[in-house]
Amino acid sequence: MKIHPDAAQSIQNALNACEDEVVLTPGEFEITDNLVQPFKIGGILRGSGIGPSDVHPNHMGTTSALVSMDRRSNPLLKLQGSHFSLRDLTIFGPEVAVGITKLRNGIGSGKHEFANLQIAEANIGFQVAEDPADNNCDVSTFNNIFLTKVGTGFLSLGHQAMSFSVKHLVAQRTNVVADIRAGGCWYFDDVIFTKQRDLSTRPTLLRISQTRFGSRGRAAMGSSNARFEIRNLKTDNQLKSWTIVNMTNESPAVITLIGGRVRHSPNAVIRGNGSLYISDYSYLGPKLIEWHDRKGKRTPSFTLVNSFVSRSVKDPKDLLSPLSSGKCNVRIENNFIYPSGERLADLKEVVNALEV
Repeated sequence: MKIHPDAAQSIQNALNACEDEVVLTPGEFEITDNLVQPFKIGGILRGSGIGPSDVHPNHMGTTSALVSMDRRSNPLLKLQGSHFSLRDLTIFGPEVAVGITKLRNGIGSGKHEFANLQIAEANIGFQVAEDPADNNCDVSTFNNIFLTKVGTGFLSLGHQAMSFSVKHLVAQRTNVVADIRAGGCWYFDDVIFTKQRDLSTRPTLLRISQTRFGSRGRAAMGSSNARFEIRNLKTDNQLKSWTIVNMTNESPAVITLIGGRVRHSPNAVIRGNGSLYISDYSYLGPKLIEWHDRKGKRTPSFTLVNSFVSRSVKDPKDLLSPLSSGKCNVRIENNFIYPSGERLADLKEVVNALEV
C-alpha cells in the first residue's frame, strides 16, 4: 500500500478549493494535524472504495485510510458546516475521529451523511457538539459503520442532537457504543455488538446522562428530545458481562429496544423519569433490570413483552435486580421460557425494591 506522509495540508487544500468532492487514491494518508470542513453547505470526502486494506489486514476494509500521527490533533476531521458526506474510508488511531461542531453564528452543523466507514483504535469515533449548549448539530445519518478497538463509538454532547439514524453498525471491542450526555433522538437499526475490548471494562450499548448548562442550570435533556430506539441487536458468545442500557441520572429518557438475540444476558439500569421498553428479545436472564427511584421524580417504568427468557428464570420477579431502590412501574407480559416454551407468569404492578 502506498504511504502518503504528512498529507494533512494537501487534503485540507483540496477541501478548501473543492466545490464538489475530494477523492483519495488507495493508500495510507498520514495526518499530523486536524482536517476541517470549510464553513459552508455541501462537500464530499471519500476514499476509492471497499477492498483489502493493509491498515487492518485481518478483515476487508477500505482501500483508503486516514492515519493519525498525532493524537493531540482532535478531532481528526472537524465538520463545521452542513450537508457534508464522508464515505469509503478507514480512520485509524486518533483520539477523536470525527467531530460535528456548532459555531456560534451562521448555518450551524448538521444533515451530514456517513457511509462505509471503519473507525479503528480511537478513543471516540463520532463526537456530536463540543459543549452541551451547542445547538443545531442535528439530523445526520450513518450507514455501514464498523468500529473496532474504540472507547466510545458515538458521544453526543449537544442538547439538540436530533434525529440521528445509525443503520448497519458493527461494534467490535468497543467499550460504549453510544454515550448520550445531553439531548437528542437516536435511532439504531441492525447492530452487532461483539467481543470485549478488555476484561476490566464492562461493555455498554447505550449510556445516558443528563447535563445542565447556562446561568439558570437549564436541563440539556427534555422530555421532547430524549427518545432512543435500537432495533435488531445481535451479540456473540465473546460478549459476556455487559450492560444494554445505563442511565446514570434521572433523565426523562424513553428507551425502546425491539428485536434482539443476545448470547449472554445483559443488565439494564434505569432511574426516575426514565422508561425502558423491551420487546421480541431472546434470551434474557435473571437480574435483568435495576432501577432507582428518587423523591420528586417520576417513578421509572420497565416493560418486557413477547420475549424469551432463560431457563434460570422461574418467576417474573427473577428478572428484577435486588440492587434496585424505590419503586418501579413494571409490566412483564406474554414472555416464554427457553427452551421449554412454557409461558412465564405475567407481572403488572408497581414494585417496591424492598420486595425483590
